[in-house]
Amino acid sequence: KILKSKVPLQDYIFAKEYRGQGRYRPGACVPALELARQRLISDRRSEPRVGERVPYVIVYGSPGLPLIELVRRPEDVLSNPSLRLNGTYYITKQILPALNR
Repeated sequence: KILKSKVPLQDYIFAKEYRGQGRYRPGACVPALELARQRLISDRRSEPRVGERVPYVIVYGSPGLPLIELVRRPEDVLSNPSLRLNGTYYITKQILPALNR
């Protein structure tokens, strides 16, 4: 089901707490921080509030790309048909480790 994109988008969404720009160490690869930076580029007033949960999904990308570059907002996936959820990532990094515990 996952590889055939038969699972609803909401089942793929992660959400992490945003701690504010100054509360991460320099060079930190945190999805909430990365999405906040992307939002700030388009609108300086769109920074999430401290403590707000920032939703994100993982999409397919070129082999060798860092995972942080594959992080997207769920709205981006809905509005851009060329973005596909990375089913392989969800299976190998999220589902199988949970089943093996």
